[in-house]
Amino acid sequence: MRWLIWIFVFYLAGSGVIAQSNFQVRYDYDASGNANFMADNYSDFPVYVALNFSYLDYASFMGELPYIGRIEPGTRSLFTIYREPDQPGPQFHIEVKWYPSHPSPDTDPEFPYLIPARPGTTVTCSSLDTYGNERSVGFEMEGSAEVCASRKGVVILVVENHDPAGPVGGQQMNRLQVLHTDGTVGEYVHFDFRGIACQPGQTVIPGEVLGRAAPLQNGTFFVGFSLSHSSLYSDTPKTLIPEFYLGESGVSPVETGKTYRPVHDMKIIKKELTGKERRALKKEK
Repeated sequence: MRWLIWIFVFYLAGSGVIAQSNFQVRYDYDASGNANFMADNYSDFPVYVALNFSYLDYASFMGELPYIGRIEPGTRSLFTIYREPDQPGPQFHIEVKWYPSHPSPDTDPEFPYLIPARPGTTVTCSSLDTYGNERSVGFEMEGSAEVCASRKGVVILVVENHDPAGPVGGQQMNRLQVLHTDGTVGEYVHFDFRGIACQPGQTVIPGEVLGRAAPLQNGTFFVGFSLSHSSLYSDTPKTLIPEFYLGESGVSPVETGKTYRPVHDMKIIKKELTGKERRALKKEK
């Protein structure tokens, strides 16, 4: 998961807008001279914004810094800085950063991720790779090429135009990123050419089919999965080691060379679903 971090620093001289691409932070004054901050997200998926003050004069901020907010598509109120009595009005120096995932999430290290394959398939953990700060787990699938969502989230990136028949390894560029409810991102790689079945902005639930994996030369299908989140103080995302739901065996990391049978238990699937999503799922079953 790689995104540029856009940084803007400005000095308050009046109401204004700090914008980049599809995202912007703006502020205006109310009748009491307080500065009200809002964020606009013109994309199809959520993003995160972090704001910090290097100085703040003639005003007070009621909250923790840096302020971190998840901005859904549309407009969201962020916070207000309050003018101090008998003062000319807020003056400050602020830094705004945008992130594709939460830059400081509160994660559950034992959260049960589903193995990203269909129930009834045989899955072998063929790789546990580490590249610098990046970690990923690779699964070879027999019996189905369908890749399934490991956790509920919103699709934020789809790349599917690399043809496996092209340069060696080109198929590995076909990938999908899903922003989870806790602010982490799951990335699935090695989809077939135009083999992704969802699009940015779409909410997917655990077990939902995301697309078709590209084949390996031995006739099996392969998908790689990694888990990460942005970092407040580094341009390099922080990767995490997911624990997978293994049915009666419980929840644990997978091991290289071991074979597993994906289990899509309804109590795991429903863990983060809304009431409406649960009712819809019940009707489908």
